[in-house]
Amino acid sequence: MFETMFYYYYLFDRKMAERDPHIWAMLHLSLVEGLILSYFVGSVLVKYYHIVAPTYIGVSMWCLVILFNYLYFIKSDRYVEIIRTEPKFFGSHWLSVLISLSSVVGIFLLYWFD
Repeated sequence: MFETMFYYYYLFDRKMAERDPHIWAMLHLSLVEGLILSYFVGSVLVKYYHIVAPTYIGVSMWCLVILFNYLYFIKSDRYVEIIRTEPKFFGSHWLSVLISLSSVVGIFLLYWFD
């Protein structure tokens, strides 16, 4: 699933970024994953421990996600294989674009209407 999202972020960044679209795709995927992780950790802290998560917890989780994605995609050269195979959700280009875009919109809606 993350390989497919990485590929579609790469396609978007290839048109927008002047250089290194694979780095930008990794950062976009890290942003989405970091926001998901931060949202759930913050929700657990508020619900069960009645404390609001400080900002540095969310930032540190995002940095860990960036490090993990860098090691997983960039350092291991897995991004080359992903770009070559062009993964899709259920073999559908439009479904892959829809899921990739709706994941970003859905995450931001979680924060805006929380």
